[in-house]
Amino acid sequence: MNGSGFDRPSATARACSYILRETAISMVINMAITAGFYWLAFGGLPEVSAQGLGRDCIPQSFMIALMSAWIPSLIARKNIGKGTTPPARPKAFRVPSNLFLRALTIALPAMVLFTGLAVGMLTLIGQPAFAFATGLALKLAFGALVAACVTPLALWIALSGPRGKRTETHV
Repeated sequence: MNGSGFDRPSATARACSYILRETAISMVINMAITAGFYWLAFGGLPEVSAQGLGRDCIPQSFMIALMSAWIPSLIARKNIGKGTTPPARPKAFRVPSNLFLRALTIALPAMVLFTGLAVGMLTLIGQPAFAFATGLALKLAFGALVAACVTPLALWIALSGPRGKRTETHV
């Protein structure tokens, strides 16, 4: 107990808080980037085809997953080194210690998974085209979803293990 009658938060609780905060930041940043690229790709069109939205999910899901895994992991590694971010120790598995390679190992399967989900949803909706604003809303939600799923995974891995050739880490 710390004098206030409450125990200090455990390292895992502090890690969870850190991961939630960084995930929210990642989601907002990725939504802003998504809006910019959506405008570049579809700006000026009154409506966007469902096929165009589906095709655009391939690079979007890859880049959001890559950046949602790589950049927060770089920041976490720096913060752990400075002692400002707590490490966590969940279950172990092996991942590359090189953060870019680690981000790629997360981003490639995420691209396949999330693009498949997006195309499946667009197919189920069955609408051939969407108004520009509706398409933007769909793309923003998609970008936020990818970041919300990938960032916590990457951060748990980053917070879990020491650096080495191949790191046994924890999730």
